[in-house]
Amino acid sequence: MKTTLLTLAVLLLPVVAWAEEAAPKPAGYQLKKRSSFSVAEDTRAPFWPIGWNRRAQEAAAAIAAKPVVVKATIDPANFKITSILLGSPSLAVINGRAYGEGEFIKTARPAEGAPADPAATPRIRVQQISDSAVVLQSGAQQVTVKFNRQGLALKSRTPEVLLQDR
Repeated sequence: MKTTLLTLAVLLLPVVAWAEEAAPKPAGYQLKKRSSFSVAEDTRAPFWPIGWNRRAQEAAAAIAAKPVVVKATIDPANFKITSILLGSPSLAVINGRAYGEGEFIKTARPAEGAPADPAATPRIRVQQISDSAVVLQSGAQQVTVKFNRQGLALKSRTPEVLLQDR
C-alpha cells in the first residue's frame, strides 16, 4: 500500500509541475493616468473649513503673535513679601499668595462693564527669587522688592551677670 502511494506521487509530480507552467500568468497592473491635485493661490483648498481664508488667518496669527507691551509702572510699595522658600522650586509669598519663578502675579480685574484696558492691569512676572529679595518684571521694567525680616531683628544684648554667690 505504501509503495503504491509512493509510486503514484512520483508519477504525478511532473504532471503538477507541467500544469503550473501551462497556467496563464496575470499581467501586471498598468497605471493609465496618475492623479494629481493642485490649487491656485487665490482659491480656497477644498480640504480647508468653509469660510477659512488663508490671508486672513495669517494676518490674525501675526496680530496675535505681537506681544502686548504695557507701559504701566510698578511700585515696590504695592507688594509685601511675607516669606521666601529657597529650594528646587523657589517660592515667595507675595501679598498672601505663593508664587514661583516665572509665574504671573494675580492683579485686580477691572469692574464688570468697564472696558478691559491692558494698561490698567499689567502682567507682572516673578523673575527671580533670592534670599533677601524678589525681582518682578512687567514688560521692560524690572523692580526689586526687598524682604523685610521683622522677626529676625537683632535685639540689643546685655551682658549676662554671673551670680557670685552660687
